[in-house]
Amino acid sequence: MLVDKLEATASDTKHSANLKPEFQNAAKHMLAQDPQYTKLLAATNTGVPREVMDALAQSAHVHTAHFELTQWDDAQCDALQCSGAPSASLTSLYLNRNRITSAGLPALSQMLLRGRLTSLNLSSNQLGSNLGPFGRAVSESSLCVLNLNETQQRGEGIVELVEGLRQ
Repeated sequence: MLVDKLEATASDTKHSANLKPEFQNAAKHMLAQDPQYTKLLAATNTGVPREVMDALAQSAHVHTAHFELTQWDDAQCDALQCSGAPSASLTSLYLNRNRITSAGLPALSQMLLRGRLTSLNLSSNQLGSNLGPFGRAVSESSLCVLNLNETQQRGEGIVELVEGLRQ
């Protein structure tokens, strides 16, 4: 079970630096399906472990996840999508001020299409171009709020995004 894995990881001196106490606590609350644990606040905590992503994917109560300033990158977008996220309860995901590029958008697109996200903040990530497929996923999703502030050098990706939205 994941809770046992978390406890084993936290007690293992080789891995204890990888699983900070705040991550262990958050994962335990999510796995226990604690109805009072509705927001995952991991902002500014770098190195979000896979165990936390797995627990978020299983949570029936967390509706908002904050991963701002965590150095989140394209590989972590893939890992979150592979974990099964988003859960049916997750409606808001904050990934602003990180290291996400257009290479991480296919994973986020899949999450949009299979989840109930209504708000996604990707501001201050250098998304670049090739945003058309992401735009199509946005148009087919339940997303109501998409923040793309400061994601473009010259705006090349926004034109592609808009074209994808129209398809």
